[in-house]
Formats: sequence, structure tokens, C-alpha cells
Amino acid sequence: LLSLATLGLLITLVVQVTATQGQGFVAHLPGYLNNAVDNINTLIAPTTVQIPKDAIPGLNGKALPNINIGAVLSFAATFATSTGQGLLDFLLTFVSTIYLLLDGHHLASGLQRFFPLEHRQRLGEVMQKIRHAWGNYIRAQLFLAALMSVASWLVLQFGVALFGIQIHFAVALAIAIGLLETIPVIGPLVALAL
Repeated sequence: LLSLATLGLLITLVVQVTATQGQGFVAHLPGYLNNAVDNINTLIAPTTVQIPKDAIPGLNGKALPNINIGAVLSFAATFATSTGQGLLDFLLTFVSTIYLLLDGHHLASGLQRFFPLEHRQRLGEVMQKIRHAWGNYIRAQLFLAALMSVASWLVLQFGVALFGIQIHFAVALAIAIGLLETIPVIGPLVALAL
């Protein structure tokens, strides 16, 4: 009962902090967009088209330097193609996962029919070991994500403050770091870059 009360209190605190930081992010979003536009403008060279900043609501009305339309369209096409491919991959993975979770035991028993009778028992034992190892892996990944999220939040919220640095949106960064840790090889590198 005490652990449930502690868990409830912890969830309440996390939700409150996330809501507060979310409101702060929304309030500062025009400034962040302004900085992003300025940073992008310093990176983009040869320019040919004038795009005013007042075309984007909430910015300060300063004009942007000219932007090369060909480069923008090329980037937009590449971005759209990559995004579409990523969404399709995600959708196929999601549907396959749901199918395997709901009906995976039928698939496994169906695959056993392709093996000779004398090997089916051994195949069942191997499949059980694979399921057990896979379950352990998923549990470990979830534990790692939770551990990294909590540790990152503690460092971002309190550890960095010792040096007089204030990190905005520490909860969101911590959650992102925890989720990125579950991606093999590149996830921890991207999390480190955050």
C-alpha cells in the first residue's frame, strides 16, 4: 500500500512538472522559432527569394535573407520521402507486432508442422527458450529506459544547477533520453547529443 501511495505521488509530481515545463515551452516557442530561423539563415547561402518573418505567426517581423528555392524544394522532397518511408516502416512494424502478440502462438505451431515429428519437441524447447530470452530483453530495455530517464532528470534538474546552469524542459529531455536508450547502437549516441 505504501509503494502504491509512493508511486501515485511520484506520478503526480512528474505530471505537474511536465505540465509546467510544457506551458513554458509553448510560451517560449516564438522565441525558439525566431532563433531557429536566424540559425538556418546563417547556414543557407546563395539566396534568391525574400521570405518575410511576419509570414510566420509570433515572430518579430524581421525579414529573412533570401532562400534558394531549388535547395528548399530538394530538401522538402527528400524530407517527405524519408518521412513517408519512416511512417510506412513504423506502420508495418506496429501491425506485425500486434499480429504476433495476438496470434503468434498459432504461427509457431504452424511452423512446427514443417519439421519432422522427431524434431518437433526439440523445436518447441528452443522456441520456449527464445520467448524467455526475448521477454528478458524487453524487460531489461524497459528498465534501462526508466533508469536512464530518472538519472537524466536528476542530473538535468539538480546536477547541472550546481554549476549555475538552468536546463529548460528537463522532464521532456529525460524521457527522450530514456526512450532513445532503447534503440540499439545509435540511440545512446543520439541521447548523448541531446
